[in-house]
Amino acid sequence: MKKAMGKFVSGIFCLLIVLSAHSPANASVKENDIILDLRNTEFRKDVIKLNTEWEFYWERHISPGALQDSPASPDAIVKVPSYWTEYKAEIPGIEKYGYATYRLTILVPRNIRTLAFDIPVFDSAFRIYIDGKLAGRNGLAGDKESVTRPAYSPFTYEHKVNDGEIEIVVNVSNFHHRRGGFWLPMRVGTPENINKAVSNRLLYSHVNDGILLSFALFFLIFYLLFRRNESMLFFALAIIGMLIRSVSTGSFVILSLMDLEWTTLIRLEYIGAFMALIFGALYFYKIFPDRFFRVFVIIISVLFSLSIILVIISPVSIFASAIRIFIPSVTALLIYAGAKSNVSLKKPDFPGLLNISGFVILLGGALNDIAVSRSGSMLSGKYLLAYTSTIFIFTQVVILINKWVSSFNEEQRLHKELEYVNKNLEDIVIERTSELTNQKAEVENKNKEIEKNNRILEKNLHTKDRVFSIIAHDLKSPLVNLSALIDLLKMDNPTKERDKAQYQASINEMEKQVNFTNNLIDNLLLWGEGQHSRVNYRPGKGNITDTVLSTFNLLNPLAEKKKIQMSYSHRGSPHAWYDSDLVGIIIRNLVSNAIKFTSARGIVNVMAEEVNDVIPCLRIEVSDTGSGIEPGRLQKLKSDFRLESTPGTAGEKGTGLGLQLCFDLVKINGGEMHISSKEGEGTKVSFTLPLHS
Repeated sequence: MKKAMGKFVSGIFCLLIVLSAHSPANASVKENDIILDLRNTEFRKDVIKLNTEWEFYWERHISPGALQDSPASPDAIVKVPSYWTEYKAEIPGIEKYGYATYRLTILVPRNIRTLAFDIPVFDSAFRIYIDGKLAGRNGLAGDKESVTRPAYSPFTYEHKVNDGEIEIVVNVSNFHHRRGGFWLPMRVGTPENINKAVSNRLLYSHVNDGILLSFALFFLIFYLLFRRNESMLFFALAIIGMLIRSVSTGSFVILSLMDLEWTTLIRLEYIGAFMALIFGALYFYKIFPDRFFRVFVIIISVLFSLSIILVIISPVSIFASAIRIFIPSVTALLIYAGAKSNVSLKKPDFPGLLNISGFVILLGGALNDIAVSRSGSMLSGKYLLAYTSTIFIFTQVVILINKWVSSFNEEQRLHKELEYVNKNLEDIVIERTSELTNQKAEVENKNKEIEKNNRILEKNLHTKDRVFSIIAHDLKSPLVNLSALIDLLKMDNPTKERDKAQYQASINEMEKQVNFTNNLIDNLLLWGEGQHSRVNYRPGKGNITDTVLSTFNLLNPLAEKKKIQMSYSHRGSPHAWYDSDLVGIIIRNLVSNAIKFTSARGIVNVMAEEVNDVIPCLRIEVSDTGSGIEPGRLQKLKSDFRLESTPGTAGEKGTGLGLQLCFDLVKINGGEMHISSKEGEGTKVSFTLPLHS
């Protein structure tokens, strides 16, 4: 589910980015030089945005009459809407402070007698002429700061059309804001359509601002009732910040309530935006607390608290530059909080889906407003954050109500359980006492059983120790004496050369057999030490070939006696990390067993193979063509590698401990042991050794 939601958020984000790269265009608009041809436009149905190329005259305020008397060439043909700082490629040296003239001629159907213009605000003062008549102004547009007075007050203007051609001239001045120019589109249409569009815009703004105010009061009252929940206070203050920004920009609703200077209006816009960011960050931190986010929120709070002070005490030309850090901060906050919300979504429940959807919508509105503030367009050519914020706040209200309902249901459930406990307390106590009594008796029985098993185990260990003491004394000592006797016999000198050779060969054979018997006894003793975890493990890098060939040399007399062929091969490097003494015992036991259970003229093969798997290792396999193991005995052997001794094909005897010993020693060397067999065909025993320490 997390992956699915992650893909959903990524898809929405990418879609928003794609949309931001395309400015909305009206399909009915046609361009011919600097004349916008709208003669084929159905004005009764459409409101047309004048998003097209305009003539641009830098550092010139040209009146319409002056252009008719002495036509002048524009400094550039520019795309509108856009700030004039974006015209540096066409006009080198253009600056954010200055003044300019925009001019456009449009052609309309001759049957159109009256048109209305929806005229937005410009940065930061302007006057507009339509067909040479002054249609309106915002502030005073001058050629220097001392005679310029900025103002924001969008308005509409009705115009009588003559001969199907309209000339629009706009004189703009900016000596106070961070950028100047034409940053929102003008719109033209019939008076009915323009008035309807403006009325709807104002209605939506008033309704949205009313909703924001209601939500702010709602969460503020919630905090006053439940003061432990600070997140509600932060959320209420963030909404108040959004409300302040909403009424002081866009449709400028606050101007319908009171007259404000332009500087005060801009200050309210920035204070509201910074408040929303600070308390929004604190709210998100309360929901998704972590160390990194805490540092980020502290930085945001300190930085933009200082920015609010800067907004209050400094002119617009200074504090307006704070938008350069505000935009990336908002974007980073929303992306991080949205990502945390997505990660915290552990199951596809309704509140989680609603929460992540709210974040996506809020992020889309923020990115759209960032584009609009730069005279661009994403989802719309107007500010949307106030509306998307309202949707996000609504999702939080629904989630909060859902939590209340869940808490109420849980409270009801606990209340019913409490009533049941109160009514049945005596029965519950009796039942619980009985359970505890039974559990105590059960624990006592288990303790007795454990004590009994411990006594049996101690007895078995004592018996085993006695057995190995007997093996060491009664078997080991005579063999040592026999070996000493052979050393004495070696010192005699036979009279004849032939007798001497035969005598020496017999003695050598006796010596090999005695050594072999000694090795078997050593196996038994080593196994006994293994049962007490006292085996001395000294690993190192070794060549398995040396160990195998040494074993072949030792066991060759047994193989020759049954005329069994022994062979060895390896694939890859035969080197591994192991204890040579312990692995020598493993191979000696496995090869000895193979000879024991292989009939005359059979084959015993040892193969070493370097395996480059997930965990590289050296695999050693001992196979024979002997009698094999019947299925029942094989299954028992695989379960614990314990099997009673079975006579070999020539009646050979054994202890029954060889495979168990091999299994233990393989584990000590960090490997695994496996066995497979087919009755009548032979047996394969393999084990692994690590290649490195």
